[in-house]
Amino acid sequence: MKPNPQQELQLQAYLAKNLRYRETYAEFYDHILSAVETLPVGISFDNASEEIIEKNFGGIAGMRLIEQNYQRAVFAEMQKKYFSYAIESLKFPGVIILALFTLTLYCLFKQPWFTFWEYLVMLLLIRFVPFLLQLAKQIKAHPVTGTPKRSVKTGFYRWLNKGPILIIGFIFEGTNSFRNADPVKATLTVVFMILFCVIITLHSVNFYRVYRDDIQASFSA
Repeated sequence: MKPNPQQELQLQAYLAKNLRYRETYAEFYDHILSAVETLPVGISFDNASEEIIEKNFGGIAGMRLIEQNYQRAVFAEMQKKYFSYAIESLKFPGVIILALFTLTLYCLFKQPWFTFWEYLVMLLLIRFVPFLLQLAKQIKAHPVTGTPKRSVKTGFYRWLNKGPILIIGFIFEGTNSFRNADPVKATLTVVFMILFCVIITLHSVNFYRVYRDDIQASFSA
């Protein structure tokens, strides 16, 4: 049985109403449509599609459970990749680059002209590429009409973007640190700011690398 365009739109609307992610929507849609096409002509399309959903997936509740498990698996896999890149950065030759970057930051922070505002601009520049990548991902995510808007990877990228919230907190915390005249506190402030910049830089680099892998995988699929 070959569904007509109206029946295909009907199935699309039904799945879009009950599913959250466009990736799982596409998988379920293709599977159900292929299963319907194997049935003999004359069978009710509504009954056939409902029976396939119930038998193969356990109904809508089963589809949602499959979707949740898939989302968790994707999140865990991408999170694992993120931390593997973080560990890789602490190995040779990445650790050499990290040490040189840290030394450069130390020399920069010790300059008499370096104030809180230079520090703020530097943090914004460090986060600029991840911000653009996330913005591009949101723009590119506009779906075909009738399909779910969210990607199954949305949760992971939201998790990554918790970094800017931390940045804001540390910025407000550090506004008076640059004016501290106490030598000990001033030294601790420099150490703290260097460590913070290193962590945010690694976070941004790893964000880019995971995003790059995601894009390459989508092109090769």
